[in-house]
Amino acid sequence: MVLIPGINAQGIESYSFDNEEGVYIVHYKWSQEDTLRKAVYVPANQVSPEINATIIFDQTDNIFKYNFLIRNENTAKHPLFSIDLEVYTSINNISSPSPDWWGRKLDNKKLVRWIKRRGLSPGIEIGESGEGFGFKSKGLPRTSTVYFSSLTHIFHPENDEPPYFVVALIDSIRKESNAIDRITLAPWYPDSTMSLQDFTDTLQTFRYQACEELGWVTNHGVCNSLEVKIRNVKRHIERGQLKQAGNVLRAFLNEVDAQRGKHITEEGYALLNFNARYLRDQINEPAED
Repeated sequence: MVLIPGINAQGIESYSFDNEEGVYIVHYKWSQEDTLRKAVYVPANQVSPEINATIIFDQTDNIFKYNFLIRNENTAKHPLFSIDLEVYTSINNISSPSPDWWGRKLDNKKLVRWIKRRGLSPGIEIGESGEGFGFKSKGLPRTSTVYFSSLTHIFHPENDEPPYFVVALIDSIRKESNAIDRITLAPWYPDSTMSLQDFTDTLQTFRYQACEELGWVTNHGVCNSLEVKIRNVKRHIERGQLKQAGNVLRAFLNEVDAQRGKHITEEGYALLNFNARYLRDQINEPAED
């Protein structure tokens, strides 16, 4: 018997997690004289997501197009139903794979949310992918957290409504099995008061994340070379040597371009390239593309 504080613990006989099915099973009784009943709870976190981002800059409209390919790996237990991406500036033109997917910006939570709302399929099935998730924004790419979940619900083989002590137990489980998170790219825009030195520090942070945390730059020598270049950019800026800073930034951008698709993924390329170009433009040393 599992004792649950604040509820009728006598009603709960046992609960366990079925790893094969990815569900919680609760056995309970309405009373001591009642027959043993079963409730099954499908948690939100039994998905296995992978997300790939591609960022394209549209020079005609002066806007970034953010596109995401999402896969629910074979290790998942349930279809992927909901996607929440943290964003840090305004977006528009949210796109979805089909009319079955509902996408909108939740301004009060600074999230873009996609939910599978109708159709025969409950979402991205196990082992399948979905493309067509995206939006447009003036914002530069930065690292961001995205949350994935399945359709969570309780069902009863006896078609019986669960008693309050079963609901209380499942509510406590739900808090610990809410979603699976990953890191991807989302738009941000620098504060108008941000100095060139501060932005250079931000670019160095992005390099560290891409190299050391996310595996978006896969070669140690490339990572070291990019780090040295950013340090030199900052040194030149601090000395007021903006032309020299621009020259080093061009070398940085050339290296990122050369390693794209080799030792730098599309996410790493977007993160480093577009932010470095912004910094180059801020020091009034635009290079020919």
